[in-house]
Amino acid sequence: MEEALIEFFSLHKRIFLTFHLIGVAVGMGGATITDILFFNFLRDFKISSKEAEVMRILSNAIMVALGILYLSGIALFLSDPSKFMESSAFLSKAFIVLVLTVNGITMHKFIAPHMVEFSFLRHPIHAHHTMHTMRAVAFAMGAVSFTSWYCVFFIAMLKSYLPLSASASHIIGVYLLTVTLAVCASQVLHVHIRKRSTNE
Repeated sequence: MEEALIEFFSLHKRIFLTFHLIGVAVGMGGATITDILFFNFLRDFKISSKEAEVMRILSNAIMVALGILYLSGIALFLSDPSKFMESSAFLSKAFIVLVLTVNGITMHKFIAPHMVEFSFLRHPIHAHHTMHTMRAVAFAMGAVSFTSWYCVFFIAMLKSYLPLSASASHIIGVYLLTVTLAVCASQVLHVHIRKRSTNE
């Protein structure tokens, strides 16, 4: 039975790989467009209900892309389990997809519903601290999403160029460093926009 399953998934590996690449493309494209629109919408230092709805639709598309990645990734794994268990690129991608899942679910459930409240304009004093924290978290999670999708893409496309000595822990270490720098940059940008809003 096990050999029959492996043979089935192996025979259809190209189909699963195609869906896997589609998932990466949709997720990466969705994350890129989301970030571009997010900052474009914030030109007036607030997000309207219509703009928030656009962001919600893009968020849903990204979650669908994650679902495609999971299903196609499992199918690819089952086509040759022993090979993929020894693949540093596959294991590191699996870790990043897990991060994307946690990040995506958190954004979808706790950040997206409050998008229309992300105004940089004056708030009541009692709401100021909460809104500032939520905006900062949203900027950080956006950076995690953007960076993670691009890391998945580059690992998938450039895995043949990875040194033979590069283990999954090495790749994940570089990824975590990249994400950390991206999150720091997002917080600098958040402060910059907040300062600009106070001068308007």
